[in-house]
Amino acid sequence: LIGGERVALAAAREVDRRARRFQEAGIPVACAEFVSMALTPAGSPARDPGPPPGPYRPGPDPDSVQGALVAAYGSGGFPAVAGAAGGLLAALEHRPAYHCMTRHLLESIWRVAWLAPQHARAARRAGLPSTVPLSELLLRLNLAALPDGAALDDQAAPLQAAGVPILCRDVPRLR
Repeated sequence: LIGGERVALAAAREVDRRARRFQEAGIPVACAEFVSMALTPAGSPARDPGPPPGPYRPGPDPDSVQGALVAAYGSGGFPAVAGAAGGLLAALEHRPAYHCMTRHLLESIWRVAWLAPQHARAARRAGLPSTVPLSELLLRLNLAALPDGAALDDQAAPLQAAGVPILCRDVPRLR
Protein backbone atom coordinates (compact mmCIF):
# COMPACT_ATOMS: atom_id res chain seq x y z
CA LEU A 1 0.00 0.00 0.00
CA ILE A 2 2.75 2.44 0.93
CA GLY A 3 4.72 1.52 -2.20
CA GLY A 4 1.68 2.33 -4.32
CA GLU A 5 1.28 5.66 -2.55
CA ARG A 6 4.91 6.52 -3.29
CA VAL A 7 4.43 5.74 -6.98
CA ALA A 8 1.31 7.91 -7.00
CA LEU A 9 3.23 10.98 -5.81
CA ALA A 10 4.55 11.81 -9.29
CA ALA A 11 1.05 11.68 -10.74
CA ALA A 12 -0.28 13.70 -7.79
CA ARG A 13 2.22 16.48 -8.48
CA GLU A 14 1.08 16.67 -12.10
CA VAL A 15 -2.59 16.65 -11.11
CA ASP A 16 -1.92 19.42 -8.58
CA ARG A 17 -0.11 21.47 -11.21
CA ARG A 18 -2.97 21.13 -13.70
CA ALA A 19 -5.63 21.83 -11.08
CA ARG A 20 -4.07 24.95 -9.58
CA ARG A 21 -5.73 27.53 -11.86
CA PHE A 22 -9.16 26.00 -11.31
CA GLN A 23 -8.69 25.83 -7.56
CA GLU A 24 -7.56 29.47 -7.50
CA ALA A 25 -10.87 30.31 -9.21
CA GLY A 26 -12.78 28.43 -6.50
CA ILE A 27 -13.39 25.22 -8.47
CA PRO A 28 -12.37 22.33 -6.21
CA VAL A 29 -11.29 19.92 -8.94
CA ALA A 30 -8.74 17.45 -7.54
CA CYS A 31 -9.78 18.53 -4.02
CA ALA A 32 -13.43 17.57 -3.69
CA GLU A 33 -12.62 14.15 -5.16
CA PHE A 34 -10.68 13.26 -2.03
CA VAL A 35 -12.03 12.82 1.46
CA SER A 36 -10.32 13.33 4.77
CA MET A 37 -8.43 10.47 6.33
CA ALA A 38 -10.42 11.38 9.45
CA LEU A 39 -13.20 9.35 7.81
CA THR A 40 -11.21 6.13 8.13
CA PRO A 41 -12.75 3.76 10.66
CA ALA A 42 -11.34 3.99 14.16
CA GLY A 43 -8.04 2.16 14.59
CA SER A 44 -8.86 0.63 17.94
CA PRO A 45 -9.49 -2.11 18.87
CA ALA A 46 -7.00 -3.96 16.69
CA ARG A 47 -9.60 -6.66 15.99
CA ASP A 48 -13.22 -6.03 15.18
CA PRO A 49 -15.59 -7.61 17.68
CA GLY A 50 -18.00 -10.21 16.48
CA PRO A 51 -17.70 -13.32 14.36
CA PRO A 52 -15.12 -13.65 11.58
CA PRO A 53 -16.49 -12.53 8.21
CA GLY A 54 -16.68 -15.97 6.61
CA PRO A 55 -14.66 -17.45 3.79
CA TYR A 56 -12.99 -15.20 1.26
CA ARG A 57 -14.23 -15.22 -2.30
CA PRO A 58 -12.27 -13.46 -5.02
CA GLY A 59 -13.61 -10.05 -5.94
CA PRO A 60 -14.47 -8.75 -9.37
CA ASP A 61 -11.82 -9.26 -12.01
CA PRO A 62 -9.99 -5.92 -12.31
CA ASP A 63 -9.60 -6.25 -16.09
CA SER A 64 -13.34 -6.79 -16.47
CA VAL A 65 -14.08 -3.88 -14.15
CA GLN A 66 -11.74 -1.63 -16.13
CA GLY A 67 -13.37 -2.74 -19.38
CA ALA A 68 -16.89 -2.15 -18.06
CA LEU A 69 -16.03 1.33 -16.79
CA VAL A 70 -14.24 2.33 -19.99
CA ALA A 71 -17.23 1.06 -21.99
CA ALA A 72 -19.56 3.04 -19.72
CA TYR A 73 -17.56 6.20 -20.35
CA GLY A 74 -17.65 5.58 -24.10
CA SER A 75 -21.39 5.13 -24.11
CA GLY A 76 -22.51 7.76 -21.62
CA GLY A 77 -19.60 9.77 -20.27
CA PHE A 78 -19.11 10.53 -16.61
CA PRO A 79 -22.75 9.90 -15.58
CA ALA A 80 -22.57 6.37 -17.01
CA VAL A 81 -19.28 5.73 -15.18
CA ALA A 82 -20.86 6.90 -11.91
CA GLY A 83 -23.78 4.54 -12.47
CA ALA A 84 -21.58 1.60 -13.37
CA ALA A 85 -19.24 2.19 -10.43
CA GLY A 86 -22.26 2.44 -8.14
CA GLY A 87 -23.50 -0.91 -9.37
CA LEU A 88 -20.12 -2.53 -8.83
CA LEU A 89 -19.99 -1.07 -5.31
CA ALA A 90 -23.43 -2.45 -4.53
CA ALA A 91 -22.22 -5.91 -5.53
CA LEU A 92 -19.45 -5.66 -2.90
CA GLU A 93 -21.69 -4.54 -0.04
CA HIS A 94 -22.53 -8.08 1.06
CA ARG A 95 -18.83 -8.65 1.91
CA PRO A 96 -17.82 -5.52 3.87
CA ALA A 97 -14.77 -7.15 5.50
CA TYR A 98 -13.15 -7.96 2.14
CA HIS A 99 -12.18 -6.18 -1.09
CA CYS A 100 -11.47 -2.93 0.73
CA MET A 101 -8.95 -1.56 -1.78
CA THR A 102 -11.14 -2.46 -4.74
CA ARG A 103 -14.07 -0.80 -2.96
CA HIS A 104 -11.95 2.27 -2.18
CA LEU A 105 -10.88 2.63 -5.82
CA LEU A 106 -14.43 2.15 -7.07
CA GLU A 107 -15.63 4.79 -4.61
CA SER A 108 -12.94 7.14 -5.94
CA ILE A 109 -13.98 6.42 -9.52
CA TRP A 110 -17.61 7.04 -8.60
CA ARG A 111 -16.74 10.33 -6.90
CA VAL A 112 -14.58 11.58 -9.81
CA ALA A 113 -17.34 10.71 -12.27
CA TRP A 114 -20.06 12.28 -10.12
CA LEU A 115 -18.13 15.54 -9.62
CA ALA A 116 -16.73 15.90 -13.15
CA PRO A 117 -19.83 17.47 -14.74
CA GLN A 118 -20.17 19.89 -11.81
CA HIS A 119 -16.56 21.03 -12.17
CA ALA A 120 -16.95 21.39 -15.94
CA ARG A 121 -20.04 23.61 -15.52
CA ALA A 122 -18.25 25.76 -12.93
CA ALA A 123 -15.24 26.21 -15.22
CA ARG A 124 -17.50 27.15 -18.13
CA ARG A 125 -19.29 29.75 -15.96
CA ALA A 126 -15.90 31.14 -14.86
CA GLY A 127 -14.69 31.42 -18.47
CA LEU A 128 -11.93 28.85 -17.87
CA PRO A 129 -10.90 25.91 -20.04
CA SER A 130 -12.71 22.67 -19.41
CA THR A 131 -11.88 20.57 -16.37
CA VAL A 132 -12.85 17.43 -18.28
CA PRO A 133 -9.27 16.47 -19.25
CA LEU A 134 -8.22 16.67 -15.61
CA SER A 135 -11.21 14.60 -14.49
CA GLU A 136 -10.41 12.07 -17.21
CA LEU A 137 -6.83 11.88 -15.90
CA LEU A 138 -8.09 11.23 -12.36
CA LEU A 139 -10.39 8.55 -13.73
CA ARG A 140 -7.56 6.88 -15.68
CA LEU A 141 -5.26 6.90 -12.65
CA ASN A 142 -7.88 5.17 -10.52
CA LEU A 143 -8.66 2.65 -13.25
CA ALA A 144 -4.96 1.86 -13.61
CA ALA A 145 -4.71 1.16 -9.88
CA LEU A 146 -7.47 -1.48 -9.87
CA PRO A 147 -5.22 -4.51 -10.56
CA ASP A 148 -2.82 -3.57 -7.75
CA GLY A 149 -5.75 -2.89 -5.44
CA ALA A 150 -7.19 -6.33 -6.15
CA ALA A 151 -3.78 -7.91 -5.49
CA LEU A 152 -3.62 -6.15 -2.12
CA ASP A 153 -7.12 -7.42 -1.35
CA ASP A 154 -6.01 -10.98 -2.09
CA GLN A 155 -2.94 -10.59 0.14
CA ALA A 156 -5.00 -9.17 3.01
CA ALA A 157 -7.76 -11.77 2.80
CA PRO A 158 -6.25 -14.36 5.20
CA LEU A 159 -5.94 -11.74 7.92
CA GLN A 160 -9.38 -10.34 7.19
CA ALA A 161 -10.84 -13.86 7.38
CA ALA A 162 -9.41 -14.07 10.90
CA GLY A 163 -11.16 -10.81 11.80
CA VAL A 164 -8.24 -8.42 11.39
CA PRO A 165 -9.54 -5.39 9.43
CA ILE A 166 -6.28 -4.62 7.65
CA LEU A 167 -6.76 -2.29 4.65
CA CYS A 168 -10.40 -1.75 5.62
CA ARG A 169 -9.30 0.58 8.37
CA ASP A 170 -6.57 2.17 6.25
CA VAL A 171 -8.76 3.96 3.72
CA PRO A 172 -11.72 6.30 4.15
CA ARG A 173 -15.18 5.23 3.07
CA LEU A 174 -16.84 7.63 0.65
CA ARG A 175 -20.34 6.16 0.67
